[in-house]
Amino acid sequence: MHYIAEIIGAMDICAIQEIKPELGPLKRLCKLLGDHWDFLVSDAGHHEGSNDERMAFVYNTNKVQFRSLVGEIVFPKNDLTQDRQLVRTPYFASFQSGWFKFVLTTAHIIFDAEDGEDDLERRAGEVGLLAQEVVKRAKKEGEVYVLLGDFNIPKAHDIVMKALSGPGLNVPEFEPSNLARDKHYDQIAFAVPKDKGRLKSDILNHGVFDWRNAVFGPHQPGADFSTDPAEVERISDADNLKHYEPIAAWNNSENPKNDSKTAPYANFKRSYTTFMKTEMSDHLPLWVEIKTDYSKEYLQRFLKD
Repeated sequence: MHYIAEIIGAMDICAIQEIKPELGPLKRLCKLLGDHWDFLVSDAGHHEGSNDERMAFVYNTNKVQFRSLVGEIVFPKNDLTQDRQLVRTPYFASFQSGWFKFVLTTAHIIFDAEDGEDDLERRAGEVGLLAQEVVKRAKKEGEVYVLLGDFNIPKAHDIVMKALSGPGLNVPEFEPSNLARDKHYDQIAFAVPKDKGRLKSDILNHGVFDWRNAVFGPHQPGADFSTDPAEVERISDADNLKHYEPIAAWNNSENPKNDSKTAPYANFKRSYTTFMKTEMSDHLPLWVEIKTDYSKEYLQRFLKD
């Protein structure tokens, strides 16, 4: 949790998927981040396919202000095949940082289709409908909509990615964000209306943060640590095993739902290879840097030629 808090603390606002109904861990995360951090969280879905998941926005109140609007996107009947809804209802909230006002919308698109429907076609249909909706809202409200999350997009140019960018969303090009670095599951896209002929959002930088070079020592095969600062001292896998094995055993003993055979780290030496993924995440976080100070552009409107 300290590692996760350290990563999130480098940001101003963060969208998180796959949060379970129990809110204790999310509250603990915000406590680690500090008193100037807060969160908004959706209801947990208990229907088939929702996997009892919530979605959340965690934000630094010194940098970002919540603007009272929060909700979930529900589509009219017949918009999706078989009169279905998105299994995990997209969650949105309105924020402001400096001059920049935006509505953050997070989604987690289902991976497996049902009733013989093609997986990619179903994903493309759901993603396309959601992309159209945020573009329509951005134009109607004159406000930037940021659509982000896990869209389960396997390839950079497949039908799911085309469905995301097709309605007019600006989708920066991100590297793959799964741990194998070969899938484009996660994306951040922008529906940006114009104000006086100027786009109301400037993306300064973006990327994928591979925390595996910093967390739990040098397990990642082929990792390049040549850029480490002089004060960084790497821990070997043997030392990590020695350190975490009793901690894993203690966690197993404290969990009444786990017996010695089914506990997640019953054989810690074997499960150590997936320890990072289990404790941190099976995805790498995407990030964007956005311009928030438009005072110069505002004042220039009043200058005479």
